[in-house]
Amino acid sequence: MERIFRVALLMLPLFFGVQSLLAQDSNGNNNGGRLSGDLNFNANFYDRDTLRGASGISFYDNLKSGAEGWLSLNYSNWGFDTGIRFDLFNNSNRIFPTRDYTDQGIGYWFVRKNIEELTITGGYFYDQIGSGAIFRAYEQRLLGLDRSLFGLKAEYNFGDFLQLKAFTGKQKFLFDFNPQIIKGASADGYFAFEKFSITPGVGVVNRTLDQTTIQALANAVNLQDLDTRFVPRYNTYAFTVYNTLTAGPFDWFIEASAKTNEAVNTVGNFWEDLGGNFLYTTLSYSRKGFGITLQGKRTQNFRFRSNVLEQELQNNVQINFLPALNREHALLLLARYNAQAQELDEMAGTIDIIYSPIKSLTLEASFSNITNLESDSLFYRELFFDATWKKRKSPWKYHAGFLLQDFNHALYLQKETWLNSLIPFAEVTYKFSRKVSLRVEGEYLLAQRNTRFNEGFDAKEFKQDRNDWANGLIELTVSPHWSFALNNLYNVNPADTDNDPDRNLQQQHFYGAFVGYTKKTNRFSLFYGKRTDGIVCSGGVCRFEPAFSGVQFQMSTNF
Repeated sequence: MERIFRVALLMLPLFFGVQSLLAQDSNGNNNGGRLSGDLNFNANFYDRDTLRGASGISFYDNLKSGAEGWLSLNYSNWGFDTGIRFDLFNNSNRIFPTRDYTDQGIGYWFVRKNIEELTITGGYFYDQIGSGAIFRAYEQRLLGLDRSLFGLKAEYNFGDFLQLKAFTGKQKFLFDFNPQIIKGASADGYFAFEKFSITPGVGVVNRTLDQTTIQALANAVNLQDLDTRFVPRYNTYAFTVYNTLTAGPFDWFIEASAKTNEAVNTVGNFWEDLGGNFLYTTLSYSRKGFGITLQGKRTQNFRFRSNVLEQELQNNVQINFLPALNREHALLLLARYNAQAQELDEMAGTIDIIYSPIKSLTLEASFSNITNLESDSLFYRELFFDATWKKRKSPWKYHAGFLLQDFNHALYLQKETWLNSLIPFAEVTYKFSRKVSLRVEGEYLLAQRNTRFNEGFDAKEFKQDRNDWANGLIELTVSPHWSFALNNLYNVNPADTDNDPDRNLQQQHFYGAFVGYTKKTNRFSLFYGKRTDGIVCSGGVCRFEPAFSGVQFQMSTNF
């Protein structure tokens, strides 16, 4: 931490000094430099509610409020790009959902220079190789993630047909770094022919463990039976090859990756010396009024982390990114149960079809199936269908459909065995004018039953989490400035699954009121209400969110 502050103190005068120097010529005139930035700020005010589970943690019992913010400044001139970001966490729940976190400092800075075809970057940077299977450095603030790399990166472009990239550094971990060294390189090409084009690429990443981690691994391995012990390796290498083929209405992406042996913590906190492999492909076809996309994924022992010992913030130490193939839903109940990508054992496939037989009607259907590699243990299955009806010049728009879902509760949430749901939903939007519209939304999650919707694996009686839910929302939009919303999530027949699954608890309402105001690049929003606990996912990365009760304020601006 102290080292970061020393670097920040050195960077601040350099950043603003270079800005002042480069922004003016010898006569004190501005020479065309560009300064930009943005601010994001969130504040939570907590209201204790024991009935809905908003209690028993520090936010409700003691602290009563918390906040986090990010202020970024960027300056460009004379072929230089520089940037710096101040991060603030005050009694925040962004990093640890169930306990407070307080810290502040320089969370990100960089200096980048273009020298003809060469671009060099020093400091923090975000990047990825291919789809991210062996390396992806990115930020997802909603989930409390910042996987930037701190080091050096160089890129060289050979015209439009070839780009070479190499980097080295340490992965950011909160306001410090993980001690392991990460190095990588990639080559990406583009070749266009008369009727098709290809975009091939290759990449390699090397992670080197530090002596302290090796010693801790050796101690853990030595506690196991003699025939399962092994010597932990300092270096692990991951390789990938990928290509996108575009031919008329077809697009086909495929990536194959492999990883050399390393110490992997498997089921039962057991260490094994394992290599891994990963295969991902997507094929799409589209023409006017019709589109179809097929995706497939095979994952075997492809856990790749900077700190193999980290348990509490595992999502923060992943070097790579494995996508989830199930559909991401926007509506609340449709998104309640998500299938997080599995690093050790997963076979997944999905198909999405969109069809517009006439201009006013759009039909969409998708099917996802996720199992283990042997396909004899179901992880997740869903069938989704929706229809959108909007006649030209009509003020009405209708959207309705359903989701049929099998969810392995024991695998994804370590609760009970299975959850199977049928979720019908409907939305109606009415436009009073070009600027004013009203949207009404309704969903019902039907889960209380004794048999599964999709038979064939384990059709026995089983618990159904908290049984049925109903959700309603009404939203008024007054463009371009105002939006208002009221919602109520109702647990129709809650079950006490931790004790007696047949005993109904008190029915609960999780209601809320929202108002948002936008003017140019400034946006402000205020929410008051109650939210149930659950899993929040983005792109296959998930985290647990405890129940919320209170007020949330958010603001953002760009300049």
